[in-house]
Amino acid sequence: MKLLTALKMMESTDGFQKSYFYLDSSFDYFHYIPDDDAGMTMIRLLCSPAMMKALKNLLLSDLQAPCPDYGLEHDAVSEGLPLLLAFDFDMLRLSRFRTALSFHGLTGSLICFDFQKPVLQQYFGEAIAIDTIDLEKFEGRFLH
Repeated sequence: MKLLTALKMMESTDGFQKSYFYLDSSFDYFHYIPDDDAGMTMIRLLCSPAMMKALKNLLLSDLQAPCPDYGLEHDAVSEGLPLLLAFDFDMLRLSRFRTALSFHGLTGSLICFDFQKPVLQQYFGEAIAIDTIDLEKFEGRFLH
């Protein structure tokens, strides 16, 4: 599992004598990028505001606008559920989304890259439905 380290980081509660990672709001964003070809693709995407905007617009084009009544951060509504775009693997947003879903007793949806799905499914459990972006198709459309 490529992102096992990310799961350990997101589930860490600081540990014995503060020797482990603790996800907090010290940073505005905290993206987990694997050290492999998929990670290089993520870096290229994250470093290109135009590419990020194009991908977000494409993914959100068939979805409903966010619903302020949900009382949580989300990018759209899909089949009545709050949806978060998670392909950038911003661990802070993912953590806030999971916490808010739990607090409000809701289920939700994510859109992520196919290689990210196993760890996100494990992190969110039954509270989430996940749709994926095929990494190879993304690279073919956006990077070539």
